[in-house]
Amino acid sequence: MRQGRLRAAIVLGYIPVAALMATALAVESASAGTFELRSCMAAKAEDYDSGAFAAARSSSRMVIRRSCNPFGQGERGLVTSNRVARGRLRRNEHASVVLWTPPGTRIVRFDWSGKLRRSDCGWTVELYAVRPGQRPAYIKRERAGRNCPHPRGANASYAPPRNYNVGSATALVQRVVCRSRDGCPASRPTMLVTRYAKAYVVDFTRPGVRILGGGLASWRWVRGEQSLRYTAGDNVGIRSARLLVAGRQYAKSAAACNYASRTPCPSGPNALVADTRRVSRDGVHAIAVEVQDASGNSSVGRSVALIDNTAPSRVDVAADGGQAWRRTNAFNVRWSNPLDPYAPIVAAFARLCPTVGGSCREARYAGSGISRVLAMRVPGPGSWKLSLWRQDAAGNADRGRASVPVLLRYDPEPPQLSFERQTLADPTRVSVLVRDTVSGLARGEIELRRQGSSVWQSLSTRREGTRLVAYIDDSHLPAGVYELRSRAFDQAGNEASTTARHDGSPMILRLPIRFESVLTAGVAQKRTIRKRVGRRGHRRVVKRRVVRLVPAARVRLGRRVRISGQLTNADGQPVSDATIYVFSKSAAAPESLAGVAVTDSAGHFSYTARGSNSRTLRLLYVGTRLALPAEREVGLLVPAVSTLRASLRRARNGQAVVFRGRVRSLPVPSTGKLVEMQAHFRGRWRTFSTVRSDLRGHWRFRYRFGGTVGRVRYRFRALLPAEGGYPFETGLSRTVKVTVRGP
Repeated sequence: MRQGRLRAAIVLGYIPVAALMATALAVESASAGTFELRSCMAAKAEDYDSGAFAAARSSSRMVIRRSCNPFGQGERGLVTSNRVARGRLRRNEHASVVLWTPPGTRIVRFDWSGKLRRSDCGWTVELYAVRPGQRPAYIKRERAGRNCPHPRGANASYAPPRNYNVGSATALVQRVVCRSRDGCPASRPTMLVTRYAKAYVVDFTRPGVRILGGGLASWRWVRGEQSLRYTAGDNVGIRSARLLVAGRQYAKSAAACNYASRTPCPSGPNALVADTRRVSRDGVHAIAVEVQDASGNSSVGRSVALIDNTAPSRVDVAADGGQAWRRTNAFNVRWSNPLDPYAPIVAAFARLCPTVGGSCREARYAGSGISRVLAMRVPGPGSWKLSLWRQDAAGNADRGRASVPVLLRYDPEPPQLSFERQTLADPTRVSVLVRDTVSGLARGEIELRRQGSSVWQSLSTRREGTRLVAYIDDSHLPAGVYELRSRAFDQAGNEASTTARHDGSPMILRLPIRFESVLTAGVAQKRTIRKRVGRRGHRRVVKRRVVRLVPAARVRLGRRVRISGQLTNADGQPVSDATIYVFSKSAAAPESLAGVAVTDSAGHFSYTARGSNSRTLRLLYVGTRLALPAEREVGLLVPAVSTLRASLRRARNGQAVVFRGRVRSLPVPSTGKLVEMQAHFRGRWRTFSTVRSDLRGHWRFRYRFGGTVGRVRYRFRALLPAEGGYPFETGLSRTVKVTVRGP
């Protein structure tokens, strides 16, 4: 079927056969060829053979003797004679030899040397050529009754070969025949001896040749040494044959011809073998078998050869999903076949080698135009290197053109894991040992849940070599008994889980694991405590200075304040050399690290803070591997501050006074700071107007006095109320007095 499709493609013009055939060998001209039929001494190369002459005799008293070899006794040559004996031979008894030409040939010339001997006049001794439609052409003749010999007979001598033009003869006849009615005496020999005979035969028939098949004419792509089978026939046989590819000769054969035989050369089937690697290029080529018969006439049989001696080029191979580990032994491998004008791809060879030690294995995958292998299996678990090379329809495949290796990784086995025992140095550390000898650990997680709960909580898990490690933050988990579980995945995606330790016991922990830390802190304030005591009947007051820690305190802008505290465990034992981190947060700024303090041998620490704005200080002890963290908050309340002055200290009724000032508690809000002007009136401070400062904090207010009778002294102040986003408490300016005189 493939051969039919290929031939159809050729007929449809995909392969220009007409152009290919035009390059084949041109047929020789139709002129006839000539060859020689040799006998006796002319056939020295054929061991003095005389087989071209067929023999016939009438009785046993006539003799035909083939003794052409000159090295021997007796008469040498092709002899036709009577047997010497008593009595007489009857009329028409004869001894004849005839050289018949093959069909379609004619003898045009005859070279001959021999001798004639006649002992009686009744004998006819003759050598002549038979010419159809014409009289015979006699070469040598003694007729009965003429030129009668001496009674003792005549013994002629041999003469050198002489050529005779016999026209167009179909046979040569040499005979001795008795023509006398009374018979011929047998007591003395009469003979005709041929010592040298060479017939020049013209062949008018061309040989026939037909290609039978073989690799070269199979209409399939072939390479290397290929045979071509053919059959050829001719009336005189096939002398030689040669194989031509694109007009050039690539093989030749010559038959063993015997030109002493009537048909010198053999006919029939034969084969030629050519090395296609000698062809200059791959592709489709016209081929021809030229045969020559014994006379040199030639004929040509033609066909087409598809030759490709070049192995397919290297291609890049990729596996679906890349080179990651798989848990199923089925890999889809793909590549792209470049456009190849010659033999199509029919198979691919795959070589699998383990990446670490071991022997390689090869497999062949067949398919027309194959460009992928689906569900390829590797020999076993592990990492394998795959290299692939292709084979075309001509059988070309070169391992040296294998693809760059890609990795095929297969791991069907899940990992094995178990919890390790915790250490006293770090009880919050939970470790899971994972064993996977093939692909190795990829990822995993550790979870816990409180007994009685169905909800698992994931811990932050990291990989350390072949272990999964997590730390339990028992400071944020309620106290109680917890169960732990671990799940692990290898590189191939195989999953395994466990809730047990190495010894098989369940992984259960009681929280908290670390001891409790107690942190006390506040603003240190000194105060005097008076206590009345009695001694020896006398009572008196005892004063004692003590320091009290308060959680919040007012601090004037720019003033410093000392924050003190102590760090102990639940039993009151001090924790020394511990770092206390101080974080600051206000309404205008997010929380940030402000400083650190370190506990002394008694667990005490102190930190000096400045009243820059109202803020909350968070004192944090982060804990250790054995101690829980602890924290406290201390508030610093800083009132807003502004200056205040009046343009006049004394004024008359109806006169205006300008109050101005500058807000010192910066920065002010983006819309300016609200300032309330207050005056002390009827026993209390009353707000009579408001004003806003600019972005630099400057503000100004003009007030005109009216309705004052007599001499009155007024007191004024500026109130700075607390505002959202302004990190200061409500503050006051100093008091300014203005004396106003009325009518």
